[in-house]
Amino acid sequence: GRQPWIVYGILRTRDAVGDYSADLWWLLGSTAVVYTLLTVGAVVVLRSMTRRWRAGEAGEEDLPSPYGPHSRLVDAGEAGR
Repeated sequence: GRQPWIVYGILRTRDAVGDYSADLWWLLGSTAVVYTLLTVGAVVVLRSMTRRWRAGEAGEEDLPSPYGPHSRLVDAGEAGR
């Protein structure tokens, strides 16, 4: 293959290869930790959103909706006008 960091006739491929195996394990481990934390965070947020949605659906709590009609219009029967 082509190694662009190797200068033809001056530096051989075997001389340019370093021992980075320990660094790669730290990088792999830290990446796994970050993605695990992101996944746990997403699950927590989605579960709290689901709990909030179900509480609003049961009528326990009046949840504001930025996309729905305003409550005064619905209460006054003017939603269709």
